[in-house]
Amino acid sequence: MSAEQAAFDKASAEQETQDLARQWAILRLASKLLSTSLERYRESQADPLLARASEYFSTLTNGSFVRLVQE
Repeated sequence: MSAEQAAFDKASAEQETQDLARQWAILRLASKLLSTSLERYRESQADPLLARASEYFSTLTNGSFVRLVQE
């Protein structure tokens, strides 16, 4: 393998690494945004009974748990 080919391979590998890192960062951010949106939607659609139970549970546990969630 020539020095020129080795330099080209190195540059290609570095570019591929940057591209993959960029894709990973975008996917990670999208995942976080989707999770946050889903959680907000669940909270906005929460059953009033569950909300009240969450208040009682928080009181009973001295604030150690702030809410109950339904899966």
